Amino acid sequence: MKRKYSVFLLLLSVIFTACDSQKADDPNPKFDQKDLFPLSIGKTFNYWLKAYDTSGNETADRRFSQKIEGDTVAKGKTWFKSPDTPTYISNQPDGLHYYYSFNGEESLIYKYPCEKGDKYESFAYTYKPETGERYVTVIGVKNVEVISTNTSVTSPLSGKKYENCILYRTAKFTPTNTEGIRIYPSEQYVVPGIGAVLIIDYYDEARKNRTSVREQLD
Repeated sequence: MKRKYSVFLLLLSVIFTACDSQKADDPNPKFDQKDLFPLSIGKTFNYWLKAYDTSGNETADRRFSQKIEGDTVAKGKTWFKSPDTPTYISNQPDGLHYYYSFNGEESLIYKYPCEKGDKYESFAYTYKPETGERYVTVIGVKNVEVISTNTSVTSPLSGKKYENCILYRTAKFTPTNTEGIRIYPSEQYVVPGIGAVLIIDYYDEARKNRTSVREQLD
């Protein structure tokens, strides 16, 4: 009888856990923001970045800024950019897009508005300078899933707690045309109207060992 009772409790636990995982998020009050990122000429984003090796030892600790210093029109849309990068950024009706000037391609980075459970493919293009304007293009597809439309997170860097975040989770990106370059799985916390307040990259799909943490500062 005792064994049957224990099994019954176990089944209840499984049922409640499953129901909880499917529970809808509370409405996010920040969804009244039209634009996911505040983009305009002169806007400066300040960041704090730390990187780690596979043993968890810190390998980098730096702060940097990216200022929007110009815009352009491509594919009938207005795009903003920081200096020294071939990547432009724009808020579109379905979310935040990147435009890569070195190959003319466009990609959805953050779907917005969105719902919990949304999944989509985001084409990723990275590059490394060779000589002048020549770049090695690394192409492939990364899968993105919206884990939550209204969650909170405490930064492991500053200790600050961020509310009303959309949590986007990306799988490991495997390049289709090159070897030796890895793009890691990540958890990306975005607050509508503010930006990507916290991005955590991991060495493994289990998301236990961090490769880097980037926080957007005030």
